[in-house]
Amino acid sequence: MESCTTSPPAFDLSCLPVNDSLMTWGPMGDALPEFEALPMQPFNKSDKIGRVADWSAAQQYQQRTQQRLGLPEKEEEQSFQLVDTQSNKQKPKPYGYRQRFQQGSRSYRQQRGNFRGRGGYRRWDDRNQNRVVREPSVDIKPEWNVVEQFPFPNLQKLRFDPPKPESVETLYEAGTLHQYDASYDRISLSYPRTVTQSSRVAPKPGIVDDPVIRDLAQEGTGTIYASDAIVAALMACPRSIYSWDIIAHRVQNVVFLDKREGSPVDSLTVNENAHEPPSEDKESPNGAAKLSVEATQMNLNIAEQSIKEDGVAKPYEHENPFTREDAEITRTAYRYRRFRLSESLQLVVRCEVDSYIKQRDGKEQLLTVRSLNEYDPRVTQNWRQNLRTQYGVVLATEIKNNSYKLAKWIIQAYLAGSDFLKIGFTTRTVPRDPSRHTILGFQSFQPKEFAPQCNINLNNVWGVFKHIAETCLRLPEGKYLLMKDPNKFLMRLYEVPESTFEAEEDEDSDEESGAESGEEAPQCDDE
Repeated sequence: MESCTTSPPAFDLSCLPVNDSLMTWGPMGDALPEFEALPMQPFNKSDKIGRVADWSAAQQYQQRTQQRLGLPEKEEEQSFQLVDTQSNKQKPKPYGYRQRFQQGSRSYRQQRGNFRGRGGYRRWDDRNQNRVVREPSVDIKPEWNVVEQFPFPNLQKLRFDPPKPESVETLYEAGTLHQYDASYDRISLSYPRTVTQSSRVAPKPGIVDDPVIRDLAQEGTGTIYASDAIVAALMACPRSIYSWDIIAHRVQNVVFLDKREGSPVDSLTVNENAHEPPSEDKESPNGAAKLSVEATQMNLNIAEQSIKEDGVAKPYEHENPFTREDAEITRTAYRYRRFRLSESLQLVVRCEVDSYIKQRDGKEQLLTVRSLNEYDPRVTQNWRQNLRTQYGVVLATEIKNNSYKLAKWIIQAYLAGSDFLKIGFTTRTVPRDPSRHTILGFQSFQPKEFAPQCNINLNNVWGVFKHIAETCLRLPEGKYLLMKDPNKFLMRLYEVPESTFEAEEDEDSDEESGAESGEEAPQCDDE
């Protein structure tokens, strides 16, 4: 082979022995003697090139190539052996919270069943299969016309500034204000106190039957007249679950918001807003009906028991207008207050004050006394064990489970002008005995500061009441019924005949009301 001389800018292949033929191209077979002893791999477009890292197919590919080329096969190395070093042990099961969460989610998926092979509800309305259908507080008659509806989602969007202090005034005060026993603030788990049964009767007269309201209405002091329980029920109505009703009397340019005989407005509920509320069994001591009677009577007992017997009583200018000769009534003072919302809307409210407390500086502060009750430690946070160490958790649970009841208490204390809302934590002495209770502690809250903790917006509650009041003022003269739907988040306004509920009231006029005696309130059968 001749030496090849090249220059940088030229490309010359004259040094290669090229077969100068019109039929072939490339070097001749004996042109490269140095590659003569090497086997050549024939190339065909149909041959497959194996993957570089495909160790499973490399041996088979090598054997096929050796057979095609006629090369001797290599003996398999017996010393090489693949060993599975992976452990055969099962994956350890999760424990603690993680285990319970995975088991719970797995059982939940199993309960949901299959829907087209993807998992889901068997029926489109399977969510409502176990839904409780509650009864209305009043049987609606076919001849009653629906005048207006108040969907709760719409009410939650309303806003109105609360009346300023100069727009609020006390028109009338009656009864005697008794001193609060400060020793109840020192009650704890180590030093509990037994609740004593009170024989006093709590008068809950209607607004139309209130002689003070009648006198104030004749003087033209307001356009809306109601009790603090009725106003609080309307202001906090978006939180309510159970059915309740209020009667609205439209007379000339005035509206009287009243209650019928046996109305649940003055009764207290238990765990109404809980994820699993009490059952609807009326015979069970842990049913919603029995628990309502128990909570109402227990609050009356604690309000009376917390009064200092040898304390200084301060009588108001006027006597209690609800004094009875046949029974001893509760020691509650009444304040009739006016709230000016606008020139055409003035609210007159009959408010209740339970007692007063005297501070060290001699200042007297008004109190509203209420109590939460625990009926089953398995349902709540077990107050006897956790009230001291986990007080915040216990309070947060009660705020969630009794949102509507706490909202009404805060609003009632706010309307009455109370400086503090005293809330007791009371449990059954024996879980199966609803007649004996034990106080485990007391806490004091300022209504305006406690409201944000319970997610209560005062602008919203005043906006809700203003909207309902203005709707009632636009109605023609007559009698109307406001009722919360038992199974939907809305309230309806019905136009009813003037004689509605009067027959029942006349029959029960000589009997003690269920709310006053602490017994279960009778339900009216509208005929």
